[in-house]
Amino acid sequence: MKYKIVAICITTLFLLLSFCVGSIEAGVEPVGTLCGYVWDERDDPIVGAYVNVSFHVVEFRDGFTDINGYYFISDIPVCICSKNVSVVSDGYKDQYKEIGIHPFDLTWCNFTLVKKCIPVPCSPLVKNCQ
Repeated sequence: MKYKIVAICITTLFLLLSFCVGSIEAGVEPVGTLCGYVWDERDDPIVGAYVNVSFHVVEFRDGFTDINGYYFISDIPVCICSKNVSVVSDGYKDQYKEIGIHPFDLTWCNFTLVKKCIPVPCSPLVKNCQ
């Protein structure tokens, strides 16, 4: 049983590497697309949120959400590394996720952003205000 598991792992790794190397040799880099929705805590869409997908240290793809909070980012290279996705919108805390991209297909990733707390200035009428 132990040898079957090892054989399956080795075969899977070989097929994965063959797919990547074969794609590079053929000149076709597998790509995928990331899409999803960005909502607030009340499930209302956040319009104009900036979505960034970074990978390989210096490369990235990005886009903005539409009136429905939907975003669509294409031509993301597929490889064994994970992608870092960040969403930024004024008045909300930034959110980050680490994901994998499906080759030649849609990868869905939704976000729910939380509003930032805005500090209220102290008033002389409030005791123990710091």
